[in-house]
Amino acid sequence: MKGFCEINGRDAYESYGIVFEPGTYNEVFTLPVPKDRYTYDWGGEDGLEVDEVSPIVLQARQLTLPMLQIADTGDDLRDYYNAFRTELYSKVYHDFVFKPVNVRMRLRMIGGGGITTIGRVFRTGQSAMRIPVQFSDDFPNILPILPATVFNQMIFNDIILF
Repeated sequence: MKGFCEINGRDAYESYGIVFEPGTYNEVFTLPVPKDRYTYDWGGEDGLEVDEVSPIVLQARQLTLPMLQIADTGDDLRDYYNAFRTELYSKVYHDFVFKPVNVRMRLRMIGGGGITTIGRVFRTGQSAMRIPVQFSDDFPNILPILPATVFNQMIFNDIILF
């Protein structure tokens, strides 16, 4: 929890009570989509001629980071929520750093949904709620490459390799 992610230079867990659910790396490591390249269809020939010289340019992508907020009491949870909400509306772009995999992303909030109160966390007595926030990655990069540490942590169910 602590030290997993920084948001605008502040630890997400210590400052906002944010923990990330399974699926976070699925969002972070999704391949960016390239913008359409110039093509020409020679009417009398098969297929298309595609520009192979111009550099690949990537489209902005949308992602939803699976976040929970957790606190010892309902009042603390409300304070964390208000602090995070204030941070989201304080500026346009937010710097996320996922420290275990050394990935930095500059994200712009584009929306969100209603919060879901989960209630008490099993065996801890803490209060929790799910906060869906959608972001746009306006500066996608071909990197990050999936680090071996993340790959080793993934669980593959029902996969048979021949």
